[in-house]
Order: sequence, then structure tokens, then C-alpha cells
Amino acid sequence: METYAALTSFLIDISILLIIVLICELSRRGNKGCGIPVIFWIEIFFVIWLSKSTFGLNIIWILRTHYEYRIHFYIITWLLFTAILVAWIIYGYVIYFSDDNDC
Repeated sequence: METYAALTSFLIDISILLIIVLICELSRRGNKGCGIPVIFWIEIFFVIWLSKSTFGLNIIWILRTHYEYRIHFYIITWLLFTAILVAWIIYGYVIYFSDDNDC
């Protein structure tokens, strides 16, 4: 059951990621910009957010070979992606409040 859930989550997250990146790319082409890479920041944010699904596919292997370590894998994955997202959000605040922002 957890294998099916991991595959379903992966497919949904990748579909959402592709739609968001496509929308961001289309809006970037029609926008002159405002001194800071806002659209690029948004794209990378969602790539980080939804790439946890790729790591989620590893849970299938964990469940089949090392079932007793599944909780450890969930915790480590969550901590890793939370740390990366916090760092990316801090970077976003730095560029947003920089002098280069003329939006």
C-alpha cells in the first residue's frame, strides 16, 4: 500500500511541478523583469519543494529491503528538505530587500 502511495505522490508532484515551471517560463518571457530574479526564485522553490517526491521513490526500496529504517528515512528526508527550503527562503528575503529590487 505504501508503494502505491509513493508512486501516486510522485506522479502528482511531478505533474504539478511541470505545470508551475511551464507557467513561470511563459510569464518570464512576457515580463521585462524588475532587477531581481523573482520568477527564477519561484521556479527553484517549487523544484526543491516537489523534488522531495523523487526522494520519496526511494521509500519503495527502503520498504522492500530495510523496512525497519523507514521512519529514519522519512525523518532524514524531511529534515534535509526543510533545511534546504529555509535556506532558499532566506535567500529570497535577501534578494527581495536588496537595493537591486525596483518592483
